[in-house]
This record gives sequence, C-alpha cells and structure tokens, in this order.
Amino acid sequence: MNVRRLNNVRNYAVGVICTLMPLETSHVVQTACKNEISLNKTNNISDFVSELKKRDKATKKMFMDTNELINRVQIRDSINRPRLSNPTLRTDVSKTRYRGNPQFLDNYLGGVLEGKGQQFYDAQEKYGINASFLIAIAKHESGNGTSDFARNRCNIAGMRNKNSYMYFSSVNECIDKMASNLKRLYIDQGLTTIPAINKKYAESTQWGNSVLNNMKDLYTGTQCKLYKY
Repeated sequence: MNVRRLNNVRNYAVGVICTLMPLETSHVVQTACKNEISLNKTNNISDFVSELKKRDKATKKMFMDTNELINRVQIRDSINRPRLSNPTLRTDVSKTRYRGNPQFLDNYLGGVLEGKGQQFYDAQEKYGINASFLIAIAKHESGNGTSDFARNRCNIAGMRNKNSYMYFSSVNECIDKMASNLKRLYIDQGLTTIPAINKKYAESTQWGNSVLNNMKDLYTGTQCKLYKY
C-alpha cells in the first residue's frame, strides 16, 4: 500500500470521527488528529494502526475532556439555546415546536416586533403552530416590524378584512389573531406545510420561499445542529 493510499485511509478515519462528534468539537478533533497522528512514509498499513494504538489513551482523554466541556456549555447556555431542526418546505408547522427559551427569539425581532419572543411562543402553545413559523410570517409581512401597517395599524401579519388591511389595538393582539386564523382556516383544514399555506395566504408564489428563508435564518443563527424541534 503506497503513502497516498495510507493518507486516504487516515483522512477517512478523521472524517468518521468528526462526523460522530458534536459540531462544536469536530474541528478540534480534526485538527488534533491531523497534527497528532503522523504517518511514517512506508508502504505498510500496520505502521498506521500501530500509531493509532499509541495515541489511543490520549485520544480518549481528549474526547472525554471535550465532551465534559460541551456538557458544561450546554448547561450554562440552556436558557439561551433553541431546539431546532433544519426547516424545509415539507416541514409540518403544526407538528413541530420551538422548545428553546422565548427570549432567544428576541434576537431575530426588530421594529414593533422587538421583545415579542414570548408572545410568539405563547401563541405556539395556545394554537399549536410553530413559533418560528409565526415569526417568519411576521418578519416577511411587516419588514421585520418596520412597515407602515406594522407601525400605524399594529398589523404585522398582512391581515385583511373584506374592505382593507385590518387595524389592531396592539401587536400582541395581532400575533394572537394571526395564530388563531392560521389554526382555524389553515391547520384545521389540513393545510400544514408552507407551500399549502402559501396558496391560500398570499397571491405571490414566492411568499413561501421568503417565509422558509426567515425560518432558516433562525435555525442557522444558532450554529448548533444538536437540537431538534
């Protein structure tokens, strides 16, 4: 076996290790493996195996240390970290939930939506609709809380009656009304995915993509794939 093939074996092993490790530590493990496990330039795979065995105790200790660090970080940051999975067009917004601290949602809200993370979370719990989906709609329809309707009518959801866009006494009232209407007129009618809701909620066929991108912004902003809905 030549040196090039040995290097391929090493890279494969490193890749497997890093895949199994949490995202926060995979780069640490990868760096450590590349720096610490060196191959002799021979044609014998046994040298590679032997080197791995020599490093076995040190590697295990490194894994234990990094896992302990992750546990400490997770405990420390548990009040801030959301629990998400990557949203897609197939995501059922009635069967997924945001399970993080509502205050984390405030990081993604501006304008008249600022500080409304708890209200979106409460609407999720009351009507059974994913809070990140509700936020995604509000951000799209209100320009993240900065549109004229959002500021002058407290209408952050683009909601209309037969005559015109609706007025609300507060943003909180509009959040509750939006979630209530989605539950009654969409979810209860079997429209539970973004494309299905798009067809009834908005004339634009791009509405769903914009809403999905807003949900993904919240997901990718965490940089942590350990958490699920």
